[in-house]
Amino acid sequence: GIAGADIYYGLVFLDGTQPYRLFGRLGDIKLFLIQVVSQTFGTQGSQTLGNFNLADMWVGDDGCFEVTLGGPQQAGNWIPLDDKSRYNFIMIRRMILGMGHDDIGSLRIEQISSANGEHCDHDEFSEAAMAARLNRAEMVMRGYVKNIAIGIHDLIMAATGGCKNVMGLMPGETGVGGSPLCLYSWGIFSLEEDEALILELERNPDSLFWGFQLGDIWSRALPHHRWQTSSNSAQAKRDADGSFRFVISNRDRGIANWLDS
Repeated sequence: GIAGADIYYGLVFLDGTQPYRLFGRLGDIKLFLIQVVSQTFGTQGSQTLGNFNLADMWVGDDGCFEVTLGGPQQAGNWIPLDDKSRYNFIMIRRMILGMGHDDIGSLRIEQISSANGEHCDHDEFSEAAMAARLNRAEMVMRGYVKNIAIGIHDLIMAATGGCKNVMGLMPGETGVGGSPLCLYSWGIFSLEEDEALILELERNPDSLFWGFQLGDIWSRALPHHRWQTSSNSAQAKRDADGSFRFVISNRDRGIANWLDS
């Protein structure tokens, strides 16, 4: 899904019949989002149950926090799970501006109930249980290929009227897994060796975090740990007129906001 260069992702499956507690420390994280999906990605009937911003919850002065997931509704930091699903899919997005240098805090999760013995997995030799696992794995792979590897490209082309080198603004939740707390602006670029594409942002968006990044045709992020393929709101340089201009090209042309294709 063109994973963000400035985002630390946390992914976990949780049994909705059990309660859990998420412990953490913010550190220098600028934006902390939690998304709950009812089933593994690609499973028929899977749907987003909720999107939560840690900024709307209680966090201590030292940046430490606790969030309860599942179980009966309660006051304070509580997030519901689908109690009919043993594979709630939790995605955590932690945005940071100083990639590789800032304190990313800490994160851990634990089950806070004592499930009885019958609840534990004793089905390692059950043909039905193994068939269900294989089917779930197949649905995950089909979902990623159909909705992300191929689907994001098709979604972008539809939003830009089939045109390349054009940006299109997307709603946040473009499908299961997309965050409605985010605004995505996507475009497919196609450049010759001697060409460059200029992206212009007229003003600084009113948000805690924004950034540009490049990916390939299969929705994989270009290797930002080796090349300058992304830039965020703390890294980008503003022009004299207040605008931000980014240049996509295959070589450094001496522009501050260069993105290496």
